[in-house]
Amino acid sequence: MAPEQPGISQGSCADGIEVIGPEVPDMNSAMFRHLPNKRGGIDSICLRCLLTVAVGKYGSQLTRDESKHKCDPAQVEALELWLDKLTLI
Repeated sequence: MAPEQPGISQGSCADGIEVIGPEVPDMNSAMFRHLPNKRGGIDSICLRCLLTVAVGKYGSQLTRDESKHKCDPAQVEALELWLDKLTLI
C-alpha cells in the first residue's frame, strides 16, 4: 500500500475500474483529495473520477460519504480518453 500523503485519504470504491495515477494502490481503492472550498468547508474529490463526493466542515465528516462512493464507469472512461488526448499533444 502506498504511504499516506497529506490531504489524501483512502476509501473503498469497488467498481472494478482501472485506477488513474501511480499513487493509487489497487483497483478496489479510491483516493480522495481534500480541498478547501469558498464556503469555508472541505470538498472531497475522488482522484479516479474527479467527482466531488462529500462536503464538510472537517475532514472526519467526509469519511462516511467517501466509503460509500463508487465511480461511474462511463465517467472514468471519459476521463481516461481525455487524458489520452492530452498526452498526444
